[in-house]
Amino acid sequence: MEELPRREREGGVLRFLGHFLGMVVAIGIGMWLLDPLWLAALPGVGSRVDLYTAVMVTDMAIAMVLWMRLRRIGWAAVAEATGAVYVSFLVVLVPFWAGVIPGSAMMLAGHVLMLVAVLAAMLHRRSEYTHRHNVGYSGVAAGLRASPPMVCSNGSGSDWPIVVTPVGRSGRQRGIDTSPGSTNSRPSKKLRISSRCR
Repeated sequence: MEELPRREREGGVLRFLGHFLGMVVAIGIGMWLLDPLWLAALPGVGSRVDLYTAVMVTDMAIAMVLWMRLRRIGWAAVAEATGAVYVSFLVVLVPFWAGVIPGSAMMLAGHVLMLVAVLAAMLHRRSEYTHRHNVGYSGVAAGLRASPPMVCSNGSGSDWPIVVTPVGRSGRQRGIDTSPGSTNSRPSKKLRISSRCR
């Protein structure tokens, strides 16, 4: 009885780590792909460390948001993770503007603090990252396990029923006519589903 909860916890931890690593990779790809575009469009950005930092943070945030939405993470969690990225670099920009730390130290501290802040934001909404986000046919399979087929009248007055199951990518219900003259070999055929189910 205790084996299943333990496996569920382990699966949740692995999904959480997978989300975090995916976000880190997305951040790196965002810098790699978008940075040359900014430098080409705004050549003067590279001459100032603080302006370049703002551009770099935006690159990372854009890529991270796209990845999180692709993984069906909620907007509240997306906003918190994005805020963590910007706030992390804003914190280290203040001592840089004050002349306390050089640009290289500001960049290094900003990246380290960003990873910690994003991880903290994820832990704040850990349920977003530990449970499965059903996509495509995996979601349909989960629906089939949770919702057994219903047997409905075929509407013609005969004794042969229509079996209703949530089939298809959208998970919408489809009817399969079980009467002798129906095309049972083609269960994807959509039929009018009677409301007289039992």
